[in-house]
Amino acid sequence: MDKNHNIIKSKTIAASAKEDEQTTMKVLFKNACITERMAVETSVVCLADGSDNCKSIAYSIEKYCKNITYILDWFHISMKLQNIAIPESISELFRYIKWNLWHGYCDKALEHLDKLSKLSTYISNNQMRIVNYDHRKNRGLVFISNLSESTVNTLINEGQKGKQKMLWGKEGAHNVLQIRSTLLNESWENNWKSVEDKIYKVAV
Repeated sequence: MDKNHNIIKSKTIAASAKEDEQTTMKVLFKNACITERMAVETSVVCLADGSDNCKSIAYSIEKYCKNITYILDWFHISMKLQNIAIPESISELFRYIKWNLWHGYCDKALEHLDKLSKLSTYISNNQMRIVNYDHRKNRGLVFISNLSESTVNTLINEGQKGKQKMLWGKEGAHNVLQIRSTLLNESWENNWKSVEDKIYKVAV
């Protein structure tokens, strides 16, 4: 991305719906990183939410790069903050908590988060991955993944969300995700040519 964080210059998408303890997803993720020129001397920054599955996938490439900086991205923190109904009596306290989180002062924020229990648990569980977002923004470094979130929504679409009556099974969803990922990666023609070559060889 550029210094203003509003243009993705290059992206390779990986997705999986298989229930195989993330084995497939980790392979696809590693290959996507290699496609984006990851090497043993590359420092990788991962922006994600605080879920264990995201952390597991992110750190699965640890031995293939120089190091990994895993950041709880500001987009997810913002969403948590927006989903809390704040009484007027603690609005000033809430602004204080948000300011401290933005500047990476987790300990100070946690001191006052007991009044916001759900957010307190979320921040506490991800304390080691909260950074000084203000510092990263001023230095032109990434700190938010909202652009990636829109890609996820495009990839999965509403047909696979919510309480739809007709949803893909896990295997079917996985196969559809591979096709959509290939199209979004603009590598359909090369991949299809490879499939055609294999089919023709078998036919011969």
